[in-house]
Amino acid sequence: MELRPNSSPKIIIVGAGFAGASTAWWLRHYGEKDVLVLERESCAGLMSSGRNAAMARQATNDLVICRLLVEGARFMASPPQGFSDRQILRRVGSALMGSDS
Repeated sequence: MELRPNSSPKIIIVGAGFAGASTAWWLRHYGEKDVLVLERESCAGLMSSGRNAAMARQATNDLVICRLLVEGARFMASPPQGFSDRQILRRVGSALMGSDS
């Protein structure tokens, strides 16, 4: 991505974990080109996504957040072509775990 001095992106996504990465991908997929993803860590997915015991949690009391968790896990379990060249999640029993391959 090229950063332009004094530019103001149309959409800014804070965090490149499960939610941020999949949101940015879908925006681009549907034609939005003016998106900036901000990540303060040296690698995407180290904070909430990575510290969640490498599990894609899909349950919470908040129905809106629950829907986001389920859709994020579904996206990462079966990412669209062009998103990743390797498997991101793998099923272990009834859990989706971060893939180490």
